[in-house]
Amino acid sequence: MQDFKQNTDLIKVVKSRKRKYFLAKWGVTLPMGLEALIALASLLGGIGTPMFFSLSTVLMGVIGMALESRAKSYDQKQQFLEDLSSEIGEKIGNRDWCFYTLKDIAIVPKNIKVGENGESINFAPIYKDGKFIIIRGDYSLEMLFQYDDEGTMVVKILDRDEVFEEYDKLSDKEKKKVNWGNRKLLSLGIRD
Repeated sequence: MQDFKQNTDLIKVVKSRKRKYFLAKWGVTLPMGLEALIALASLLGGIGTPMFFSLSTVLMGVIGMALESRAKSYDQKQQFLEDLSSEIGEKIGNRDWCFYTLKDIAIVPKNIKVGENGESINFAPIYKDGKFIIIRGDYSLEMLFQYDDEGTMVVKILDRDEVFEEYDKLSDKEKKKVNWGNRKLLSLGIRD
């Protein structure tokens, strides 16, 4: 395990980026849908023309602000992805390593529990000390480990053998919890 970052809560940053991306995505779509409903209600005679124009003016302002915010959020997200990709690529010795979307990042919470063989009734926490961040890149699957060391957040990147070891500890049920869509982490290559 090698040092990656200190004094940075990477999990909080990733979750914040995912929330902002979700809000930027739906912050434009929802007002546009409301505008369409208002237009339909006006056509059907449910609301009068003055009310239609008043509501449309307000919604157009909201849509304009959402579009501006969406562009800014997209730029910040892209910069975050590029910076994290280059930092990981530098640590693993492959400067071409990168990932492109927030969907390629999964966070394994510290409260996931497995039994001795992954199927038993005797459950015990396995990540008491911290959380794993799994990132699927172009060339390999990388795992980061974040924990709190006496008030300081420490992020370490796992070596190849450690990635295999930690990933093999997960049962099929836990592996499904960190899958992205229909893609399975098991099918991903781990760096050679």
